[in-house]
Amino acid sequence: MRFIFCLLGVACVGLTGPVLALMTSEPRTGEIMLVIGPDPVAHQAAVRKAGGRVIGPDRARFGVLALAESDAFAAELVAQGAWLVVDGRRVAALCGIKI
Repeated sequence: MRFIFCLLGVACVGLTGPVLALMTSEPRTGEIMLVIGPDPVAHQAAVRKAGGRVIGPDRARFGVLALAESDAFAAELVAQGAWLVVDGRRVAALCGIKI
C-alpha cells in the first residue's frame, strides 16, 4: 500500500511542472492556441463563431487547436464555455514538437 502512495506522489510531482507550464501560458494573437473544454465539437463551432479557424485535430476528447487574429478571441471562447485557452506553441514544446 505504501508503494502505491509513493508512486502516486512521484506521479503528482512529475506532472506538476508541465501542468503549471500549460496553465500559465497566455495565448498570443496570430499564434496557435489550444482550446480546452468538455465538448470539442461545440468548441469547433465556437472557434468559427468567434472568427477563428480550427487547425486540428479532427477528433480529440478535450480540445482543439485554433488560429485567430482577434485580441478578444480567447475571452470569447471562455465566455462560450471553454475551460482554458492556452498558447499552442508551449503545448507543442511540452510534447517535443517545434513549430
